[in-house]
Amino acid sequence: MKKKYYDCIIHFFNNHQPVPYKIYNEFEFFIPVDEYLFLGYVDAFHIDENKNVYITDYKTSTIYSGKKILQNQKQLVLYAYYFYKRGIPIEKIKARWNFLKYLNISYMQKNGKLKTSTAERNNWVVKIKSRLQGNLKELGWDEEQVETALELCMNQNSIKTLPKEVQDFYTIEDAYVYVELNEETIQELIKEIKSTVKRIISYEDEYFINGNNLFERGDISQEDSFFCSTLCSYNKHCKYFHEYLEDINMNRTNGNEVSATNWSQDKNKEIDLDAELEALLADL
Repeated sequence: MKKKYYDCIIHFFNNHQPVPYKIYNEFEFFIPVDEYLFLGYVDAFHIDENKNVYITDYKTSTIYSGKKILQNQKQLVLYAYYFYKRGIPIEKIKARWNFLKYLNISYMQKNGKLKTSTAERNNWVVKIKSRLQGNLKELGWDEEQVETALELCMNQNSIKTLPKEVQDFYTIEDAYVYVELNEETIQELIKEIKSTVKRIISYEDEYFINGNNLFERGDISQEDSFFCSTLCSYNKHCKYFHEYLEDINMNRTNGNEVSATNWSQDKNKEIDLDAELEALLADL
């Protein structure tokens, strides 16, 4: 698994097609949703020559498809909402993931239609092996020549040793997956955010006023520990987190306290958006 991940990422760095526009990385967004304020850091965004705003989130996970897209798109939709609230038309906002472990392979079919399929980067040649066999046989290669050539291609995870006319059949690109953005998608998210935050606040009031813990939280596992210790501002009040620390013979460290304290300070930080971004948005 480690080698597979390493090979995929190395392939990404060696074959990534740079975006030909100025990229804003890890940009800080303050996003108001009614009386609530969200702080986010978008991995990257850029604006193309047609004034489309592209929001990109890099992922090292398994690629999303079908229902997985709907389940995981909320963060991107919230970033899109930021630009939407600043007056960018929804059709000008493109929100997407770039799945680093994958690539898209495009080739022209005999019926004249372009087909695109997705493959893991570490063995993408295997994905098109049967098509490559057909390409080489059409050039008059015999069975042994084809097998020898494809064995080399699969070992090198590349088709650069094949004739140029075969290479030209195929295009590989980063595996972008786009979120479908429209008014309905945005309004559904805003409605869910407001409902969820109100429920959290009511649960907090119940805890601090009456001592009742209504949060649906189970025992904390090792998989949860990073979120609970670093990202959750509730950790100093969470009995489950305390039990987790006790179970592994740890005391609460200053790092956990800092996590909660920093979040509180960030809420009151003066909002100061980048002047260059302000100018870009004004121009749009």
